[in-house]
Amino acid sequence: RAVWLWLTASFGVVIENVCLMILPTDDVWVRDYGPLGGLDANGRQVAVSAIYDPLTTYPQTRDNAMPERWAAHRGLPVRPLNLHTEGGNLWSDGAGTLLMSDDIFERQQLSREDVLRCLHNTFNFDRLITLPPLWREETGHVDLLVKLIDAQTVLVGAPTAFNGARLRDAAEILRCETNARGQNYRVIALPMPPPYLNWLVYPVWRSYTNALTVNGRVLVPTFGIASDAEALAIYREVMPEHEVIGIDCRAAANGGGAVHCLTKEIPAAQGSATINGL
Repeated sequence: RAVWLWLTASFGVVIENVCLMILPTDDVWVRDYGPLGGLDANGRQVAVSAIYDPLTTYPQTRDNAMPERWAAHRGLPVRPLNLHTEGGNLWSDGAGTLLMSDDIFERQQLSREDVLRCLHNTFNFDRLITLPPLWREETGHVDLLVKLIDAQTVLVGAPTAFNGARLRDAAEILRCETNARGQNYRVIALPMPPPYLNWLVYPVWRSYTNALTVNGRVLVPTFGIASDAEALAIYREVMPEHEVIGIDCRAAANGGGAVHCLTKEIPAAQGSATINGL
């Protein structure tokens, strides 16, 4: 009831356009434990459920079951992905290319070949590009250093004092790679906020690449710092057909995430990455 009241009174939201689904979870990072949405070969929606490993310092034990519970409410089939990974470490351009960090291989008790076989058994893609994760960032997620704008354009965090080598390597890998269609990437630097200490103890890497593109809009995290304006300007320049909206993520940054980590989009029509095997 509080959510309904907040949405209607504060924002004038049309309630008929909102569906609230109440599911038992422990943390807010639905990008990571939520369903990976896609379409099967017949164009039907499918929920993919990977193995979500809760952090030892957080109460997250119920989160791994969320995709199955969500799919049951929606009446959708679930395809298990038997890999230890999260949604924040998987970017798809919807045209045959996946971007992940090298963390995908470090997290498994499998060979590199077995990891690739498992990915191909679930997702219909032709090229996998892996990038180095940020230094001393506990999730290892690729959405903290890059954002795909389209199949040929990618934003990459600009090198910083602590992550200079890794961000330069990521940008260089993308400049030398091609997507699944053999097209070269246009690599655009995005400012990278300075490191932030939560409670003056825990290092947190804030990132403008942790943004959400959905329904003609781009929701870009802001942190109340000078580089916010530059980041928003770059998004408006490279995505002129979208409405770019800044979202204050200073509170979310305390937990190490932002807009992308807090949301999970589900494809509603043809055009998203196809799920194999169903």
